[in-house]
This record gives sequence, structure tokens and C-alpha cells, in this order.
Amino acid sequence: MTIRQESSAGRSLFRSDDDIIKRIRDDISSQAIEEDAVGAVNGDNLRFRSSTEYNTDTLRVYIDGILLVLGVDYVLIDSSSFMFYTAPSIGQKITIKYTPS
Repeated sequence: MTIRQESSAGRSLFRSDDDIIKRIRDDISSQAIEEDAVGAVNGDNLRFRSSTEYNTDTLRVYIDGILLVLGVDYVLIDSSSFMFYTAPSIGQKITIKYTPS
């Protein structure tokens, strides 16, 4: 799909879906925080948190660099914490990316 926009000079500008998606991702990425999740990675702990509150629709959770799926691998508890369905193993790295609220 292509979107047609009028420029301020009256010329037509065309943008593809890929261009729009890239601009949105770039905008989100420029505001996003990436950090290690706060919580004990001991094979038993299910609950982790961020260092600051986040917009809940922006949280991305990774274990050893692999993106996890909300509702399948973890659930949100509130705007600063989440819980895994299965505890991460000792030595695994839990990284989160989000936009602060």
C-alpha cells in the first residue's frame, strides 16, 4: 500500500508502508530505554521489574537476546513489573526495552 500526502508546496509525496513503519520504529527507538531487568535470575524467581515506569504497550522482553511473546512467555503486572510463566534459568540474561511513561 502507498499513502499519498500533499506537501506544503502542493506537490504529491508518496510513502510506502515500509517507510512509515521505519519512521515509527526510529521514533520509538530514539525514546526507548534498554536495560537488564531487575530481579534474581535463580531458576525460581518469576517476577521482574524495570528501573522506571513504562508505557505498557511498549515493553519488549528478551532472554539471551530472543524476543519473548506477551501472553505466551510473560504477563504484565503493572507499569513497572512483569512475570514469567516459567522462571528463567540461572545465568540467563533478561533484557527489557520500553518507552518510559
